[in-house]
Amino acid sequence: MQSFRQFPAVATILIKLGLVGCTSTAEDHLEDLLDGSVEHEQVKHEFLLARERAVGPLLDAFDDHRFAPVRGQLVEILFSLSMRLDDTRLSDALSEHLTSDPDPDVRALIAENAVLYNRVDMAAAFLQALEDEAPLVRQHALAGLAAMESRLDSAQQHTLAVRSRELLQDSSAGVRLEAQTRTAAIVAKWQAQATQLQLQAMLSEAEDLHRRAIEYARGSKQAYYGLGWFLCETDRHEQGFELLRDHGLLLNVPRIQEAPVIDGRLDDGAWATAARADSLYKFFWESPAWLEPDGIVSHFLATHTAQTLYIGFHGHDDHPDSLVAKIIEPLNPTDDGQSNDGFWSDDIIELMLDTDLDRKSFIHMGINSRGVRADQFNFMGPDGPYDDRATYAAQVEVGAHIGEDFWSLEIAFPFDQRHMSRPQAGQVWGFNLVRNFRGQEYLQWVRTYGSGLQPQHFGFLRFP
Repeated sequence: MQSFRQFPAVATILIKLGLVGCTSTAEDHLEDLLDGSVEHEQVKHEFLLARERAVGPLLDAFDDHRFAPVRGQLVEILFSLSMRLDDTRLSDALSEHLTSDPDPDVRALIAENAVLYNRVDMAAAFLQALEDEAPLVRQHALAGLAAMESRLDSAQQHTLAVRSRELLQDSSAGVRLEAQTRTAAIVAKWQAQATQLQLQAMLSEAEDLHRRAIEYARGSKQAYYGLGWFLCETDRHEQGFELLRDHGLLLNVPRIQEAPVIDGRLDDGAWATAARADSLYKFFWESPAWLEPDGIVSHFLATHTAQTLYIGFHGHDDHPDSLVAKIIEPLNPTDDGQSNDGFWSDDIIELMLDTDLDRKSFIHMGINSRGVRADQFNFMGPDGPYDDRATYAAQVEVGAHIGEDFWSLEIAFPFDQRHMSRPQAGQVWGFNLVRNFRGQEYLQWVRTYGSGLQPQHFGFLRFP
């Protein structure tokens, strides 16, 4: 075996550990990091047992080029040790390396572990890392700051808000996603504060917060939705509906004289003047951001006669032969699909209609590419829309069609049936449409939060 004189850095580290001359395995604890002869967890365990005695040697090793191949392991060990020791040497060194280490992979790994361990003491380094040239470092830094936002001081929160908005234009898709999530969360926070002010009859202050959200997140449908509905609730209906319509959150449903033939093809002339929405957005449990899907193109149409509402759907699909349709036979009219495993993960659309706009109860209907449907009527309770779900069978006519690169549906809802009274001129319904793609992506016309069945977040249909 070569002597320590040939490797002075290693000798120094072992001496600091107090291991040289004490046991025959002392040298192995560090050498094992280089040759991988011992499981990483076992090596880490040895250093954690050494506690304070391990800090200096590990930091020396982290700066020693000989240990470059195992710096990733050293990062994990240093963070694990820092959770057991109140030693500022660890946080200072990790913060310094986060902002100045020459290796972007190491900087990214430090940022990732700091997020994992929720290291608020590294907030200043995180803010500096938002300027890092490596996209992954910026992404992890933004995620970390978001997780610790409530514990940041006011100046740090302001910096985070400003940089989040700026990073919406970042060259990295991952950074943009984090920035969209962060700005959406900031908008949601202000909207929640505005709601509390509204409940206290502090309407001017509430409106200021809604307008602040719009000014902060220009183009945010989430922000415009909040102000639009606030205007409606404060008896400025026309102003609110106009704002919602201008930002694609409300459709004026035109009246036609002749009804379309319901065959699913959408080629009837009656659809020519229908209201149309071209954008559906991804639903994420973990993010309130409005994100367009990659390559999944859809649109829907809405029109009506004096007797019936008509909804048309067109979904582009490069491989319609792969459409998922596990249920191909009509369900019992009172079957809500819960007894048929898999229906709700078919390629389906879901329609939600809150016809009295109470934002608490609504029709929920799923229709797959074969035209098979399941109906529900949901009541919102304290635990969500599943609190009082009633069996419901709507009077509906459905036409389905599968083309070379798409599938389409036409749905006719006669008025004057249970839960669907004939709308009066100017009446507004709550409405949303969802496309479930291969049971893997859930795309919504208007984003909801918490789940897809949230009538207080639905879009709107207006009958002129």
